[in-house]
Amino acid sequence: MNLLLISCVEESEAPQIEMDEDAQIAQVKSWFEENKTKLRLPEKASNFRSESQELILPFFEKEPDWDKFHHYYFPDGREVFEISLENATKYFPTSMVDSFPNRNPAEVVIQNIMFVKHQSLDRFDPLIARYYPANSSNEKSFEEINYQAIDYDWSGRLELFTYDEHHFVGFEIQEGEVIRNYTFSPHVGDQTEGLRIMDMGCTTHYYPVGYKTCIDGYCNTTIEYYIAETSCAGGGDLGTSYNYGFPSGGSGGTANTDGNGTCSTCEYDPPKVLPLAQI
Repeated sequence: MNLLLISCVEESEAPQIEMDEDAQIAQVKSWFEENKTKLRLPEKASNFRSESQELILPFFEKEPDWDKFHHYYFPDGREVFEISLENATKYFPTSMVDSFPNRNPAEVVIQNIMFVKHQSLDRFDPLIARYYPANSSNEKSFEEINYQAIDYDWSGRLELFTYDEHHFVGFEIQEGEVIRNYTFSPHVGDQTEGLRIMDMGCTTHYYPVGYKTCIDGYCNTTIEYYIAETSCAGGGDLGTSYNYGFPSGGSGGTANTDGNGTCSTCEYDPPKVLPLAQI
């Protein structure tokens, strides 16, 4: 009798949970369709390579696959819907070409859009998450990986971008552990020296880097120049802050931000994200 009762409870609860999530996804989709034309940060300069202090990939229209999603909560209570972006356009670092010889690396890139529900306002703040496996043994399907679920044996890179492709933060992961986080900014000229930043375990290196775009099997390098990569690792530094530097708008390259990085003149404010090591 007890087994029959348990079976009945499970059958009655599962459809309700599924129905609730379907209704929530419909709400996210409705908000996105209404607001997606507003999710662009003001341009700082016409030539981002020479004037902007951010790495900005070319923008492309994004169409989520609403049937493929992960639903979870950040430890601080914010609700997150991470949804697959099955666009033909996918960006990946040119370094992946060596890791996947005789293959199109775009085939193994997982590209999602994270809708982070605002805690007090009726809105969802999106970020783009791209998962780059280190090699073929680390390939995952959409169902097998998301921002809050990195397998213990997965190695690769996870990079976050704003909706309009400003680089936000990246994480290098070895066997499920974050070994460093990093940010990119354009740099003119070749430099090889590193710069230690106080005692936080952050180092800046300069080297050429590129991103490739693949559309329907045709690939082009869209950005390739010297990049200043600032990475942080070691100690407890990866978990001491809830807030990374926000890409922000403003005329003449001046950011109009408050102490939390919120852009006062922007219709789109990239959300705060918890360091991956804290998830």
